[in-house]
Amino acid sequence: MDFVSAISTCMVKKYADFSGRASRSEFWFFTLFLVLATVVSTIIDIMILNYHPDDLGPLYLIVTVITLIPAIAAAARRLHDVNHSGWWQLLILTIIAIPIYLYWVIIKGTDGDNDYGPDPIKN
Repeated sequence: MDFVSAISTCMVKKYADFSGRASRSEFWFFTLFLVLATVVSTIIDIMILNYHPDDLGPLYLIVTVITLIPAIAAAARRLHDVNHSGWWQLLILTIIAIPIYLYWVIIKGTDGDNDYGPDPIKN
């Protein structure tokens, strides 16, 4: 999956779809999009809208609200790809478990069908 397809899939086709599986490329391209959108919105808030860098500007908040649900959904689908429940992303809240979460989103997904659906690469 390429960059544009990943954004289209996560922001339009599967905006709040927590079922199924997401390939590594879908998840990481969407994560890159989220980082870029956050950086650009912060720069616009600071340079054009004259917000202080320590403040949360309006454009940053709008981007965050619009992308929060798709980000959680994409992470849940990515965890499904490695045959784990999407609820495991709550590990991020316990800072000590972040390496485990990162390991799961980095590794190759389950080959073939698993408990959460068909292989996203073969579909």
